[in-house]
Formats: sequence, C-alpha cells, structure tokens
Amino acid sequence: MKIFSKGKIFSMQLSIDADLVKQFCDFSGDYNPIHLDLNAARRFGHPKPVAHGAILISFISKMIGTEIPGSGAVWLSQNTKWLNPIYIDDRIKIILKITGYSVGANMLTLETIAFNQNKIKLMEGEAKVKVGEELSPNKRFL
Repeated sequence: MKIFSKGKIFSMQLSIDADLVKQFCDFSGDYNPIHLDLNAARRFGHPKPVAHGAILISFISKMIGTEIPGSGAVWLSQNTKWLNPIYIDDRIKIILKITGYSVGANMLTLETIAFNQNKIKLMEGEAKVKVGEELSPNKRFL
C-alpha cells in the first residue's frame, strides 16, 4: 500500500505550440477558428490563437496516470475554473498538490493549478483520484 503525504507537490512543464493545438483540434473535432487563425482570434479580442483549455486537463491526466498516484489510478472527478486564456507559445507549469488522502477509501484529493511563463494563473481546481492497488495473481480477472 502506498502512503501519500499531504502537501507533497508534483509538477510538469510544457510548451503550447501550433502543432499541439492542431493535433488537439484533430483529436477533439473542435475547429473553432480562434484556436487556429490569428485574425479570428484578434476579431474576438485575443492577441494570439487561444489553445484549448482541455489540453491542460489531458496533461493532468498524464500526471495522475504515470506519477501521482500512478499506475492503476482512476480519476473520479475534476472541478476546474478557467481564469485566463492559454495562448499559442505559452510555457505552462502544471502543479498538483496533495491536499488530502483517505487510507480507508484509498483516495487522493489534489489541488490542480496551472500558470503561464508570466506567472499568470490560468486554471485552478480540485481532483479526486482513486489509488490503484495491484491485485495478487489469484484475484485478477482473466
């Protein structure tokens, strides 16, 4: 059984570029012109194309599935507030902080935050994650 410390912080950095946004458009089917076209973004008051906020959610998923808590994790919920837009060429830091751990329920509560290179908070939220516990070979589904 894994033991998790309240207050422990995990982070990752990523760059948002036009290729990543285009890949997300292709994956999601969201071809809103503000994501792909500078002139469209400017017509709606943005200095650059706006990246999909869900890109950050997908990287939080990566962190949950590979690092905190890791293999076998099941992401149960996510409450997210988008505070500022994410733009092409932003460098993002995502931070997950353990704010609670229930040994009985085997569940983590994580604060989720993202900032850009100018330390502007882009999103904040809270995730609930069931910690995976690998079964012995005689208890596995075949």
